[in-house]
Amino acid sequence: MAKYVFITYFNEQPQQIVKDNLQKVCDRLTPIEIKPYVKHTIFKSAFSKNTFIAAQNDEIIKDTSFVEMGKVYSETNEYKSVGKDVPDGSYAFIRFNENNLEFFCDSFGSRTLWYYYDSEKIILSTSQRAITMLKGTYKVEKSTLSWFLSSGTQGVFSSWDSNIKMVLPRTLYNFNFSNWNLTEKDKCDNNYEIESNFSFKEIKEKFTSELVKNIVSSLDRNNPKEILLPLSGGNDSRLLLYLTEKYPNLSTVDLINWGVPSDGSVFNDKVASRKIAHCYKRKYLDIVIPSEVEDKDKLLHDFVLHSEGRIDHFNAYTDSFKFWSGLTQKGYKVVVRGDIPFTEGLDLNNIMARTHTGINKFTDYENYEDYDLNGFFDLQKDPANLNKKNRESYLQWRDRLYVSLRIPVVISTFNDITASYMESRSPIMSGKLFHLYSTLEDRKKGNKKIIVDLSKQLDKSGVSFAASPSIPNQANIFKNDTGIKFLKDYLEQLSGNKHFSSSLIASVQDKLEKLELKPNGSNTFVSKFQILLSENLPMRVKAYLKSKKKLHLDPITIAYRLVMVDKILKMYQNDSRYLYGIKNDTIGEVPLKSLKG
Repeated sequence: MAKYVFITYFNEQPQQIVKDNLQKVCDRLTPIEIKPYVKHTIFKSAFSKNTFIAAQNDEIIKDTSFVEMGKVYSETNEYKSVGKDVPDGSYAFIRFNENNLEFFCDSFGSRTLWYYYDSEKIILSTSQRAITMLKGTYKVEKSTLSWFLSSGTQGVFSSWDSNIKMVLPRTLYNFNFSNWNLTEKDKCDNNYEIESNFSFKEIKEKFTSELVKNIVSSLDRNNPKEILLPLSGGNDSRLLLYLTEKYPNLSTVDLINWGVPSDGSVFNDKVASRKIAHCYKRKYLDIVIPSEVEDKDKLLHDFVLHSEGRIDHFNAYTDSFKFWSGLTQKGYKVVVRGDIPFTEGLDLNNIMARTHTGINKFTDYENYEDYDLNGFFDLQKDPANLNKKNRESYLQWRDRLYVSLRIPVVISTFNDITASYMESRSPIMSGKLFHLYSTLEDRKKGNKKIIVDLSKQLDKSGVSFAASPSIPNQANIFKNDTGIKFLKDYLEQLSGNKHFSSSLIASVQDKLEKLELKPNGSNTFVSKFQILLSENLPMRVKAYLKSKKKLHLDPITIAYRLVMVDKILKMYQNDSRYLYGIKNDTIGEVPLKSLKG
């Protein structure tokens, strides 16, 4: 439930001025609707000179020699001290003393930390925006712009400011205050001492035991009335529900599902979660979000501010975060997510691998030549570890790319989007659990078989696990007359913008003009048939069929991404001017018009 900032200055600074600036940063990151309900914690550290710490929407943080963002799973407290081994968990972590600062994230990068330093200061934060405000400058990272247009993500470990860096998974950073120098090295965080000759049954038992420990550890410090467990029809969230049933204190945690209205004609996540909650007699918050959005400019504007431009998945927030504000006002503080370090399916080539990890290049699309993308191709480079290794099975390749790319690039963003409102906990996102899974033979890993088997074994509801999503399709939100008009009108404003050529804008406008709009209604029979196929086709057959399907870059998709990029660049430019002489605008008051030039 917070965004964090850590800053150390080379020279002593006026204490009150620094605190005032940090207060302004926290205020700016806080949505207007919840400002009366939250408090920030800001202090000068007693453990390192010229060091200040700020936590937006966090009253609990104490003045200690470490900052834990997320959840660590450890039976000792040694990890809190500089120089000690790094722990298991889903977190970003800062530890320091008078001489040194160390910072790192968990094995997967499931919690993102950013850093910047110059001759005067070093800044660490879970927010790119906070760093941009505090350093007072902004330099566009053009490769991020390119990746966002082609994939809807920031790309491979990049930021929107070329001077801000992402803390990489499996890397330990050490900053020496005496010589003002940063070094980094690979960190060893996989010393789990687990034998590999256990049966699948024994691995499941050990997996369950460790997961229960993580769940209890994640939630034991919170009042159950402050905790929410999102529930869908899938295996991950249902497994967490079934395991909380074993503990009286956790079995009272409220359940929640959000999605578009459902009349029950399609068996989707909303229908499934209602039935499951009823079976287990749990309090259930049935949140309905709009399937159609009247103010599309506000939708994208609000999402950009909350996501900080990390991803384009705005379709789960079509109410512009109203229900998240409501949850904060009601006193909820923790949401338990079903994020996992395992995945499904197979990738048979690099295009499928990039699609699965969320870093599609323009050249992955069969129709990329429909758009004038000159100048963007050279900015997109594959990560060094993308290619399948010689002795690596397709399943091992899939798993390696998921934990090394998909989690830090895509999955981690979902924690960030709602961080201003609530703290996220992900008990299954654990290096130890992943190591247990990794000891299995390929045939027993399958499509996260260990999660599926445990969920079905513990289920008492009899509700099918084959539910379709209850979140609207992103492109469909704009696939109507008002949506197309909004995109065309906005793109007209971007003609002549220095970041997009007029010919690119014209090529997108031309495709929008010729686009044939089809009804958004779903075919119930087709939907059920697709789910049935997905559940029963062998994994390799599904992968082969998928490999034959060409990717197509929809003009609506690239159009709304152009709009989002314009808003993202405007946001960071405004942020860079915020503390040092430019007008005092807040998260809900930044002008919605596009930024020219």
